[in-house]
Amino acid sequence: MLITEKLVRVLEKGHYPVRFDTMLEYIEENESYKVVPLTIRIVKIIRDFQNIDLHDRVIMATALITDSVLVSKDKEIGVSGLNVICSRRDSTFPDSY
Repeated sequence: MLITEKLVRVLEKGHYPVRFDTMLEYIEENESYKVVPLTIRIVKIIRDFQNIDLHDRVIMATALITDSVLVSKDKEIGVSGLNVICSRRDSTFPDSY
């Protein structure tokens, strides 16, 4: 639920030319995406990530549990130790990403 809310906010900013309903339909139909419920295990792990936005902490904890690769331009996520691919070319992330 939290991540869906963040997706709404990102799309409403107008940085991406796609409607929310279109994005949800694509996610539902594409086998590359997996919808993961917020579990007690995820809630326990989010406490390990400090000084980061709650939504990002949920995403990070979920990625840790599911062994997923994150794509992010947020420096805090990039240096978290998770498997992160930087989404911007001019990033200051370490070369190990």
